[in-house]
Amino acid sequence: LVAAGVVPFLLDTQYRMHPAISQFPADLFYAGKIQDGIPLDYRKTPRGYNWPRPDWPVAFEPVRYSRETVEGVSRFNQTEAEAVCRVVQGFLQAELPPGDIGVVTPYAAQVRVLRRMLRGVVEVSSVDGFQGREKE
Repeated sequence: LVAAGVVPFLLDTQYRMHPAISQFPADLFYAGKIQDGIPLDYRKTPRGYNWPRPDWPVAFEPVRYSRETVEGVSRFNQTEAEAVCRVVQGFLQAELPPGDIGVVTPYAAQVRVLRRMLRGVVEVSSVDGFQGREKE
């Protein structure tokens, strides 16, 4: 379209991600031109997890001694799935509504393992399955 003379228009406001998550792509890919449509004050940190920075709810969960298993053209990691279940259980015990929790994984085999382990209590899907949607 650009080659045909259509001038690009940047949609500069995002509403789906917590500002702690949106900051990275906004800065790296859009030179800070993307703004958050919902202020940080309205995005409370979910209880039930020991956040490294309670004011910034993004964390990497360390998982030791795990290995990936190949299943067809996909992969899963049982130890990582168990860690995810512990994190989800913490949120549920802190009374975060199950409908607000979503587990996202890039592998179809990991989706199957997590769905079996979590027994439908929370939604589990692939990155593509959650595309354009919101969850805590």
